[in-house]
Amino acid sequence: MRHDDRIDNFESLWVSTAARPWDPPLIQEGQVRAFCTCRKIRTQVGFPIHCTFLN
Repeated sequence: MRHDDRIDNFESLWVSTAARPWDPPLIQEGQVRAFCTCRKIRTQVGFPIHCTFLN
C-alpha cells in the first residue's frame, strides 16, 4: 500500500523540490485506497485496529 500511488510517480518535478525526496507521500487517491484497505483488513482479522498511519 505504501508504494502504490506515490507523488513522485505522478509529478516528476516533485523530487527536485522535496525536503525529503527519499520519502514520497501518497497522493489523495492512494491515501483513500490505503484507508479502505485498512478498513477491510480490520473487518476480517477479528481484533480491533485502533490506528493506521498514512504518510
